[in-house]
Amino acid sequence: PWHNPGAKMKNLPLQKENMYCVPENMTITGRIFSVAQKYYEVGQSWTYETMPGFESSRILIGAIEDIPEVGEIICITLTNAPMPRPGGSAPDMATIPFIPFAREAIDQSVRELNGDDKLPDHFNDLHADWMKETKGEEFMPIPVPLFLDMLASGSRG
Repeated sequence: PWHNPGAKMKNLPLQKENMYCVPENMTITGRIFSVAQKYYEVGQSWTYETMPGFESSRILIGAIEDIPEVGEIICITLTNAPMPRPGGSAPDMATIPFIPFAREAIDQSVRELNGDDKLPDHFNDLHADWMKETKGEEFMPIPVPLFLDMLASGSRG
């Protein structure tokens, strides 16, 4: 599911005025995401659409990078996120400390600003490693709920 700017992409229209770009081998099911652009700052905590029982899960903004020829990448932490367990039993609640997303994917994910929150202690190390290894060119191009659906289904794109 990681996006590389050289990867072959296709557009799936969600609404006439909004286009959404996903890898050709990915299946999107049943969700339409709004695309109103929002203002982000490091440290913000946002609500997002999540599965029942995980309403306390939040998107924490950890870093905002403007990558030449790629665009704005927003690196986040997901707190209290549903994490699948082997055998398909009910998911556990966990924190995913670092995931880079395209700004458009975050715009489609967040619902309400929920104040500020503290990032995990090792977020900055993970961010630095990502920048060093990928130069910011590998990131998730899909909204957070679809990313979590992919985790739950075991899809690797």
